[in-house]
Amino acid sequence: GTFPVPEADGRFFFFKYQDSGIKNDLFRYKRISFIDILQGTVSPSDLNGKILLVGSYRRQSPNDSAEIPYPASFELVPKLTVHAHILDSMINHRSVALVPGWISGIITFLFLLFIVTRVVKSKPLNALLACIGLAGLFHFIAQMLFSKDSGIWLREAQPLMAIVLGYYVVLPYRLMREHRKRADYQQRNELLV
Repeated sequence: GTFPVPEADGRFFFFKYQDSGIKNDLFRYKRISFIDILQGTVSPSDLNGKILLVGSYRRQSPNDSAEIPYPASFELVPKLTVHAHILDSMINHRSVALVPGWISGIITFLFLLFIVTRVVKSKPLNALLACIGLAGLFHFIAQMLFSKDSGIWLREAQPLMAIVLGYYVVLPYRLMREHRKRADYQQRNELLV
């Protein structure tokens, strides 16, 4: 799930905060005081096979904490916790996978094709309902893919804009075509009378 950022000359990845549904689950990792390790009050078997992160849980400096968008609002947590979640995501292969741009392009094209044919071949109200239904279904599927353990990030902006713009660009064309047909019928009717 990495992506390049040319401006920063590096590659980055998105990760998911591991959520078990328990309140205050951000702090679910076991904490051991470094002083306890130095004094020997912690058994070596407690540390065997574990990854240790050394850092501060105190808010002595603004550099020790970070704001994160979890669960629904921004919360200030120790950076040590953020690093623990990053490592957990990497070890358990639960990072966010961004869908490639060409797949989004294909989805956008297919949505645009569907909307154009719907607007041209069906009644305006049915076409509008098809647009709303397709947008809602796509949004629901994208949210479900992202929220499950798979962590698949499907770009929503392009396909949703294709639905909206496809409807509002093709609908006037269809109305002009219908107006032309009606004008032709009226002319033929006047010639017959």
